[in-house]
Amino acid sequence: MGPLELSAAVAGALSSPPADTRGDAAAILAAAGGCGFTMRNDAFINGGDLNNGAATTTTTTTTSANGAVSRGDPLPMLAPRICMVLKQLHADLPMLQKIAAQMQNSSWMTSQQQQPQEQRRGDYSNAATTAAAAAPTTEMMTPKPRSTIYSPRRRDLDESNVIAETSSSSSSSSSSSSSSSSSSSSSSSTYGASDAAAAVISSNESDTSIDKDNRNNFDDDNRQRRVMQQSVMTSGRIYAMPTGFNVSSPAAMPPLLVPLVFHVMLYKESSSGSNSAIGPEDFGKAPSFLDRIVRQLNLMSKPTNIQFFIKEIRNNATAYPRLLLPNRTTWLNFPFCKTSGCLSDNAFVSAAVADWPRSINIFVVSDTTTGNSVMGYAFVPASDLTPSGGIIFVTWDSISSCGYNSAAEYNSGSQTLLHEIYHHLGLQHPFGDTTPATCNDDDYVIDTPATLGPVSSSSYYSTAVSYCMDLFWGRDGGNWDTVFKRLSSTLGIPEADMNAWADSCPNKLGYDELGNYMTYNTAVCYTALGHLTAAQAQRAHYITSELNPVLYAWGQYYARTAKFPPPSVAGSPPEPYIDVCKVTSTGCACKGNWSYGSNWYSYCAPLSASPAPRLWCQVEDTAHCEACTNYPSSCIMTCGVAATSTVCKRPPSPGAISPPPPPPYINQQLRIFPPPPPPRAVPNACKKAINGCECRSTWEYGNGYVSYCTDPDNSGQLW
Repeated sequence: MGPLELSAAVAGALSSPPADTRGDAAAILAAAGGCGFTMRNDAFINGGDLNNGAATTTTTTTTSANGAVSRGDPLPMLAPRICMVLKQLHADLPMLQKIAAQMQNSSWMTSQQQQPQEQRRGDYSNAATTAAAAAPTTEMMTPKPRSTIYSPRRRDLDESNVIAETSSSSSSSSSSSSSSSSSSSSSSSTYGASDAAAAVISSNESDTSIDKDNRNNFDDDNRQRRVMQQSVMTSGRIYAMPTGFNVSSPAAMPPLLVPLVFHVMLYKESSSGSNSAIGPEDFGKAPSFLDRIVRQLNLMSKPTNIQFFIKEIRNNATAYPRLLLPNRTTWLNFPFCKTSGCLSDNAFVSAAVADWPRSINIFVVSDTTTGNSVMGYAFVPASDLTPSGGIIFVTWDSISSCGYNSAAEYNSGSQTLLHEIYHHLGLQHPFGDTTPATCNDDDYVIDTPATLGPVSSSSYYSTAVSYCMDLFWGRDGGNWDTVFKRLSSTLGIPEADMNAWADSCPNKLGYDELGNYMTYNTAVCYTALGHLTAAQAQRAHYITSELNPVLYAWGQYYARTAKFPPPSVAGSPPEPYIDVCKVTSTGCACKGNWSYGSNWYSYCAPLSASPAPRLWCQVEDTAHCEACTNYPSSCIMTCGVAATSTVCKRPPSPGAISPPPPPPYINQQLRIFPPPPPPRAVPNACKKAINGCECRSTWEYGNGYVSYCTDPDNSGQLW
């Protein structure tokens, strides 16, 4: 039955009141929650007892002289008025449907939704703070300002409370290394593009509408609240749960397979005749770039039981015109501008997202070549209701093989993507907010030691870089197979990442983590010591299940039902391996035997005449080494910073100071932590709305989060 027929049928039924004062209509109204009224002595009373602590109002009034409905009227007196209202609605329904269709076609959003998330921060009100006290006693539920719990990861912006992943070149050398099986073919997805989960996705997914409650106070004096329910019909939204599927509790940390949708933003570079060149360079290779980066992401994320697959890559401006920006300047500023058409514009993002919030939508745009240090940002935690607050941004050079998606850059691109995705899943930095710097446990994770700030801004940063270089090139031999085998099986702080010289909070238990993926450090430290802790993994599962139940449910569904394709017959060729102990800092090959003064050396070696700790070598072929143009006969150059005496197994330089011995090993993982508090018992009556719909266990109100039925504004009414 369509809406017109339904409205007419209801109006017709109410036109003939039953003989019984409390006939079928009363029963129907009462069963539906009474539309906010409760039946008392053949009359509807406003504000009935909801058995959830709300105040009950029993005051009644008489019918006014003009025939308007008043409290205390018997049902037969209410029926004609209800009938008249429904008939008026019936007459206006075609017009209302036409307006709704126009709103849908123009991507209409309310003024509240159009407001960028960054502009919706503010002081947490006393009312919201009081209301949040009723929330479950979990760390995540602690009332905090939006600047802490819902801020984008940005630096170099005008806000002081934002967080960002910045590019850092850990070495001046151009050394590269061998690749593990993480290097991939030009397939557009991790598990053989969409083959891995295509059958699963197509068999059990459907687009549904999203109901948003926009609560506006229409009468501040009387504190009246009206709830407007809007159906925003958008093909890019998915809120349906997988049918006939039992979702496991996050306490079990069930396997997840989360879909990713990449939007590769493009720009018009220049005009040549009737054709315009499109940038960035090699954007057509995005599928192979992303395939490689997601394979590495999955290896690093494996210990958390969360994996990812590429559901879709959008890099075709013909198929998706919104991808094409007018020029490179617009493209560079796109993630940071605040005007219409920017990444902060909810109207633009709402029209662009796909399969959201079931899939994580990642926008690839801008780069760091012009001095911008921001490599990406995400929202902590991500919204599943407001698209502009539930996406991820990473730069183009983060995914390009000419940028940070390469062994020469220690595969920093996949580390950046993992960092941003786990922000999306609810993890903070181990050092909490960037300002003010404190030793508080402000990442809400019990097994990450307190730290004053990021490693990259610490007093021991240079020591950390040298230490991580020695681990990667010395312990691991620069072998990426060895690296990814370790990273894919490490959950918790490795013993090598417990160093007494890296302790910014000496009065707190534990040492600063050099390799935690959620801190800021040089890329080689994530390669040598990369990890997340057990409590970080648990928190990612719990927060995602609470704040994005759609993503969490479908992630479990895909993990249980996806069929992975057989491995390729011929794998991708390995990346070239360069022995850092046999090349100069500019990449020129060294001689196996060479002399300086009266001493003989082999490849990179410390010179007795040089007090510097750097190693040196004589170039083997000066004719093909540009740096040796002025020294055709004998050209001796420094080796890269990765070529240390430890890595190259050479005796230390004369006068070099040996590092202090490592501290006694303390197994931080075996510390006894107090058990978490038991979950708060919530009566079933407090888990349902007045219309019988199930409440969310955690939902956003203002700048904080509340749970189930609560009174977030101290109005005396649970909602």
